[in-house]
Amino acid sequence: DYPLDLGLLDGERDLADAFTVGYDADVLKDRNAMRAKRPLFKRGIESYLPSMVKEALFYTKATADIDIDGRAMRAKIYNLVVKNTRMYAGSFVLNGRIRGNDGKLDVFLFEQGQQYWSEIGTQLTKKVTVVADPTGFSEELMDIIVRNYRDFQARSVGITLSRPTSSQVDGEQYRTADRYTITCIKGALTLKVPYPY
Repeated sequence: DYPLDLGLLDGERDLADAFTVGYDADVLKDRNAMRAKRPLFKRGIESYLPSMVKEALFYTKATADIDIDGRAMRAKIYNLVVKNTRMYAGSFVLNGRIRGNDGKLDVFLFEQGQQYWSEIGTQLTKKVTVVADPTGFSEELMDIIVRNYRDFQARSVGITLSRPTSSQVDGEQYRTADRYTITCIKGALTLKVPYPY
């Protein structure tokens, strides 16, 4: 048995994997609204490409007051990712230390677009190094050396934004709001998985 933590979002919705506010959520929102109207790029991963380009050119950052377990900070947000499990966007691991059963959420703050796009490059480089180094040591080393974001661990996260901002939960469009709260519920779900996991 694997005891999986869940995040409770705004006191009403569970999240198993990730909550995102900012660029990634705006890309998803635009893709959902526009793909049926496009002559090309209607299906699959390529359906995100026009929205990625559009948002990369025109995305406007909001300022956020972020509460992490009672510790307050203020930052401009390009992308804010709250993770419960390791994989993000289908194939990226932002940090190898993430565990879905440690009673904590992992928060990744990208304040600048160049930080975010540098992380995309780092993730693609990791994919190449995994082939060259199956031990995973070089991937762990990259996590230590390359820091494209500010990261935190928290049992609860509160986000208050300067304007209503798009969000997504577990890869699905959520709502546009100026306030979000996420609380980690330790061991909320028990999964039957093969051993070792």
